[in-house]
Amino acid sequence: MKASCAKRLPFAVNKNLAVNLSDQVADGLRSAILSGYYKKGEMLPKLSDMASALGVSMRIPREAVAKLAAENLVSPRQRLGCVVLGRREAYWRGQVLAIAPVACEGAYFATMLFGEMRRRLVRAGYLFSLFTLDRDANGRWNFTGLDLMLQQKQTFAVPLYCPKQVFDRLDRAGTPWSTILYSEDFLPHGSVGYLGDMAEFLRRCAAKNVRRVLLVGCDFREAYDGISRTLKDAGLEVEECFFSKAQCGGYSYGYLERIQRLGMKAALKRFCCERATWPDLVLWLDDFLAVGGLAGLQELGVRAPDDVYAVTLANKGFVPAYPRSLARFEFDPVATGAKAAEVILGHIAGKPAELFGFIQQYKPGETFPD
Repeated sequence: MKASCAKRLPFAVNKNLAVNLSDQVADGLRSAILSGYYKKGEMLPKLSDMASALGVSMRIPREAVAKLAAENLVSPRQRLGCVVLGRREAYWRGQVLAIAPVACEGAYFATMLFGEMRRRLVRAGYLFSLFTLDRDANGRWNFTGLDLMLQQKQTFAVPLYCPKQVFDRLDRAGTPWSTILYSEDFLPHGSVGYLGDMAEFLRRCAAKNVRRVLLVGCDFREAYDGISRTLKDAGLEVEECFFSKAQCGGYSYGYLERIQRLGMKAALKRFCCERATWPDLVLWLDDFLAVGGLAGLQELGVRAPDDVYAVTLANKGFVPAYPRSLARFEFDPVATGAKAAEVILGHIAGKPAELFGFIQQYKPGETFPD
């Protein structure tokens, strides 16, 4: 079988990393071979071409190729170059990169969503990886690791809760992408937020003669503004109780507990006054706020729906526990992950990438019955 012409290197090296350069080159070549970029029988670039493209001495690619040869990934051929060997493992058809802030680590929604994406994409033959974006000591986003990953050839990228700078970097790298949800600093003007179609909820408000709604939320004010505007446009009187990221403690250790306590504090403060001043309905825009808020209501002896109607956001399979079933806007992370995989595979097949939102629907419950 005649060896094909060498393709260009799909990666670069970072001379500021502690990892030595030959290991970086070996890792890059290994990833390119196992992902299927370099296929069986193809030639790697000449050592001199590698050295020139990477800006290193000839010694670096020579050592890297020797490591791959020891792993039986390549076979150096005198006067011909380095030929990629076949492997029994299936070749990856490409690489898909998910990007999320470090605060999403361990979060139920992100875990289930990315898990479903991974299952479907791996089944279709694509390598899936997740990069978590963190901030530096001064509170600024640190893009160093992401920039290094984008030096590798990525077939597609899906950012979740990411700032606009991530999208700019993906565009500069030439990586196709579609986001699931804009971040707080990149929400389209006039957006109704992430609740989507609120028609069923508003119908129930009209049927129950709800006039005053208390919105309780944290950390995503632009989306809340859209929700508040939708309620006001429907003729409802809206009272807002929003907590900033600073009040929640940012995304530092223990912030979920702090959010629960803020929800409890809000309920204790708002419902300790005369009943005539109470809102007709409380809409918690975060399930952890709802956990604390419901605890605060129980402490005061305020019951839902007998004394106040209660609606929350929740994830399918992880709805806050309450003696009565909670009315909720229920987000489905597994269905959203499946949709994300569908969009990615569709783009690879030639369809344009699309912006898509969380898959959710309004679910009636005993705390806001018909």
